[in-house]
Amino acid sequence: MSQSTTRPTVFFVHGAWHKASCWDTTRAELHKLDYPTEAIQLKSSGSAVATHQDDTAIIRGALESLIAKGKHVVLVMHSYGGKAGAVAVSGLESAARDQCREKGGIIHCVFLAGFLIPKGKSLADMFPGRPEYIVLDPEDPKFLVVKNPKKTFFNDISSELSQPWIEELTRQSAHSFASKVDSTAWGDGLVPCTYLLTENDQALPLLQQEQMLWDACKESRMHWTIEKCKSGHSVWLTEVPTVVRLIRQGAGEDVPRGRGVHNCKHI
Repeated sequence: MSQSTTRPTVFFVHGAWHKASCWDTTRAELHKLDYPTEAIQLKSSGSAVATHQDDTAIIRGALESLIAKGKHVVLVMHSYGGKAGAVAVSGLESAARDQCREKGGIIHCVFLAGFLIPKGKSLADMFPGRPEYIVLDPEDPKFLVVKNPKKTFFNDISSELSQPWIEELTRQSAHSFASKVDSTAWGDGLVPCTYLLTENDQALPLLQQEQMLWDACKESRMHWTIEKCKSGHSVWLTEVPTVVRLIRQGAGEDVPRGRGVHNCKHI
């Protein structure tokens, strides 16, 4: 049996305004290590009528297809992807499926500067007011656009490197930020989670990440692995080795942990 058939599949969920292609470099590095990968394109990036439920349905369908084949999955979510992806987890956890003597399931969730939205809340509820960098599209107010993507997403990246990715950005459905979630990946304590904090983040400030994480830790019955890096928001571009290492650790590999890593659990 080849090594790739025994490794879990790494399933990537991108953030708002982005495309699944943002994961290409990370996926290539994982392929070198014989990890199979999947990256989903979310409907809300480009469709004005999409809510997070539409995105979750796409994610859930793809996950169910993998898990039906007995695959184990590490679910990796960036930014808004944490909202859409976390809701897709319920009932697909490997621990829950083991209890029913079913094969496959989600074995780990990795949040990269991701939104951790409690039940009954929306992404919009996590901000005291709309961030100044998010504006209504003047051509269609059902969409949201980013006023200064270089400063917001790529503040720690050269213009030469960031410009192609800025050109890849699309409009985001306003409905996707307003719709409220009805479940979380961490509340049942059935899947371990990792969170990568980004110190120089201009899109989702560190203090806000820490508050969401603290609230999730209090709610969860599972240990969280927490690591901090000095990156801005686009860790999928600036911290590929770190992201790959966190995924490998989530998959159960014995990989040395980075500096500043700790666990939290609410007792």
